[in-house]
Amino acid sequence: MDAPGTERQAAASPLFPAGVVQDVAFDDFDAMAAAPRAWDQHYLKLTKGRFQGLLKAAHTAGMQIGGVTWSSGVLVTGSVPRGVMTLAIPVAPDGVARTHGVPVRRDQIVSVADRDELNFTQPLGCELLALSLGYALLDRAAATFFGETWRDAVPKAPILSVLHAGRLAAEFRRLHALASEVDPACLAESGFGERLEIAAAEAVAAQVAVRQPRRMASVQRRALARRAHEYLLANESRPVGIAELCVAVGAPERSLHLAFREHFGLPPVAYLRVRRLHRARRALLDRGAATTVTATATDWGFDHLGEFAVAYRHLFGETPSQTLRRRV
Repeated sequence: MDAPGTERQAAASPLFPAGVVQDVAFDDFDAMAAAPRAWDQHYLKLTKGRFQGLLKAAHTAGMQIGGVTWSSGVLVTGSVPRGVMTLAIPVAPDGVARTHGVPVRRDQIVSVADRDELNFTQPLGCELLALSLGYALLDRAAATFFGETWRDAVPKAPILSVLHAGRLAAEFRRLHALASEVDPACLAESGFGERLEIAAAEAVAAQVAVRQPRRMASVQRRALARRAHEYLLANESRPVGIAELCVAVGAPERSLHLAFREHFGLPPVAYLRVRRLHRARRALLDRGAATTVTATATDWGFDHLGEFAVAYRHLFGETPSQTLRRRV
C-alpha cells in the first residue's frame, strides 16, 4: 500500500461486520482484491503501467456500501458475499464495462446474486459504485414498491435496466458519505443502521425496472393513478400508508404502484412525501417569522424533526432553517 488508509471496527453481524469503515489506497492489486469484507474475489490486471487502487466501504449489519477505483484495466472474478445481492454502477464510458461479456450501458447496472459467478471486465481504469444488501431488505422494499418479493418482481439477470442510473449513483454516494461521516459505532446500532439499509433498498427499488406483468390497459392505469392522486391530495397534510391507499382506490398494491410510477414518476407514498415537503417549503417562505421549522414540520405531517430536516435538505439542497432565514 502506498497510502495507508483507515479501518475502524465496531461490532460483528451475521452478514457484515457492522461498524467497519474502510478507506484504503493500494498499489498491489492482489491485496486490494482480498481487502473487501466477506468477499471472495480475484483481480487480473489487463493493462500496462503501475497499479493504483482505492477501496471505500462502510458496513451495517445487512449492508455494505461504497466503491472501488482502479487506475488499470482489470478482470474481476470470484463470488460476492453469501446472503446478499450485489448491485454495481460503473462510472465509465458507455458500454466499456462488461459483465460475463455483455456491455453495461448507461441506463443499466450490474447485478450479482450470492450464488452467481462474479465476472466483471473493465479494460480501462474506472470507478465502480457498489451496494450489497441482504435479501430480507430487498424483499421489504420490493413488497412496498411492487407488492412482491424481490425475486418475483425483478428479473434474474447479470444486468438490470434502471430508470435513472445517474440518480441512483448519486444516492449510493450520498448514503456512503452519510455512513462514513458518523461514529462507526452508529452503524452497528439497530436504529441508525436499519434506516440506512432501508433507504438504500428503497433507492434501488425506486429505480430498477421490474418484470413486465400482465398490465391493465393504459386508460385503466390512468384512471387508477388519477383516483389515487385525488385521495393523496385530499389527505396530503398527513402520511398515508400504502394499505390505506389501496383500500381507498380499490386496487391491489402492485397495480397501484405500476400506475402511479408510470404517470407521476414516483411510487404513491413517495410522491405524497415530496408534495408535503413542497408544501412545508412554501409555508416557510410565506409565513417567515410567523412560524418555526418545528411547527411547519408538524403541520405537514412530519413527526420526526430530524428525518424531516434530512429529507428536506436532500430534496431542496438547503435546510429548513436556511429557507426560513431567507424569508425572515
